[in-house]
Amino acid sequence: MQRKIDFHLIGELLAPDRSRKQSLSEQIAVVIRYLIATNAIKPGDALPALREGAASLGVNPHTLRQAYRLLDDDGYVEIVPSVGVRTARFSPAAAGAPQPGSISEFLDHIEWEAKNRYGLDPCDLATLLCARAKSAKKHDINFIECSQGQAEMHAEQVAKIIGQDCRPVVIREGSPAPSGFSVTTLFHLDDIERIWPGRRADLHFVHINIASAMAQRVASIAPPGAIVAIVETDLMLGKHIARDLATIADRDPSDFTVRQVSGVGDCTFFQKERMPSLITPRLWNRLPEQIKARRNTEQILYDIDRNDARVLAAKYLRFTSGLQQQVH
Repeated sequence: MQRKIDFHLIGELLAPDRSRKQSLSEQIAVVIRYLIATNAIKPGDALPALREGAASLGVNPHTLRQAYRLLDDDGYVEIVPSVGVRTARFSPAAAGAPQPGSISEFLDHIEWEAKNRYGLDPCDLATLLCARAKSAKKHDINFIECSQGQAEMHAEQVAKIIGQDCRPVVIREGSPAPSGFSVTTLFHLDDIERIWPGRRADLHFVHINIASAMAQRVASIAPPGAIVAIVETDLMLGKHIARDLATIADRDPSDFTVRQVSGVGDCTFFQKERMPSLITPRLWNRLPEQIKARRNTEQILYDIDRNDARVLAAKYLRFTSGLQQQVH
């Protein structure tokens, strides 16, 4: 039984634009080709009569007549005198035959639909398509740090930023440089140039800041006025951490003191010290579980800088899409 097509299908996709180089009849033909190619209009379906269809689309009947002629010329429809217009039983789309200009027509259609239905210009559309492409083609993503704990912390953050798993990588003497999209902090620039010479240009650097969640962590282990130990191997770095924590936790700087240790093997501090303590990630990851379990001991957390996170997402888009000149 022959099915009659209601032109609301076309009206939903058609937004006539007289400013385009394509005539209105060509725009209508593009939409009908698309519906035939996607099987929304099937072979043998009857298309509306000229007056009925033109009224439905808000165009002149002559415009619709020209669209039908274009489709007839391309073999998509059959114009039967005294009967009407119906889609061809074996249209180019249905038969899979080459369609002259079909790619161009398809691109015209999606560009036009993006503009009229969603307000997207071609650059917006290209960006969205590139973002979707990453789900089809996965790339290795790595976060490089000096300790497993820090690498895991920041790899998890990068995964949330980019929307794809990120592998933690620890930089060590003699270790091979990872392939793919690799991220690290500026703190490790010298180590990377020494261990992996020539790789600096391939890496993406980010700043890290002490996480805002540390305000709650400080409050959970020490009341205001209590002294909190910052446990670090580098005395100067420990002082910087103490200053930043005082700002984040809204505490007096004198509430924090730095305890310099030589490493996890420096058992004197970790076994005897009962002062509320905040441990840097590179030490925390190697501490015995009984020390980590202490109620007055917490790991210091870091977040990737927000501005750097936005830039990182754009860099990854450029990396996956290969559109080197579209992201600055």
